Amino acid sequence: MNAKKEIIVVEDNEIDFFALKRAFRKVGIPNPLVHFENGEQAYNYLLSQGEYAQDPLPEPLLVLLDLNLPEMHGLEILQSIRAHEKQASIPVIVVSSTKTEEEIKACYRMGANSFVAKEIAFDSFIKKVSNLKSFWLETAELPVNMIRS
Repeated sequence: MNAKKEIIVVEDNEIDFFALKRAFRKVGIPNPLVHFENGEQAYNYLLSQGEYAQDPLPEPLLVLLDLNLPEMHGLEILQSIRAHEKQASIPVIVVSSTKTEEEIKACYRMGANSFVAKEIAFDSFIKKVSNLKSFWLETAELPVNMIRS
């Protein structure tokens, strides 16, 4: 696991973000979280535009992306990441309470690496976060440009 690399969390619900932070601590994910509450901020950060124009392109380990966001929908962010050559290989996991079959298909068509439904029960959520850690942070081989420290 590359504990120095940040994980971008795009989540407008403060309670859901708090639950995610708590779950990360509980399962032992040490990576710093960079949190955005709206789609436009995340978009600008990930593509070094707007208020982040002077910053170099970030190289996060993962992006955890909600769909229903203010300012810009999660699918628009996903599409922009996939269209940008230097950011296209960032693993994007959609984490959403919306789980219609059509939206799930749309996420995968646009290049999501995974779709995870939000859980109401914290124990179920912990299990999903533990699985995320096991696969994405311990098992998966990530692109070389993303594992540099």
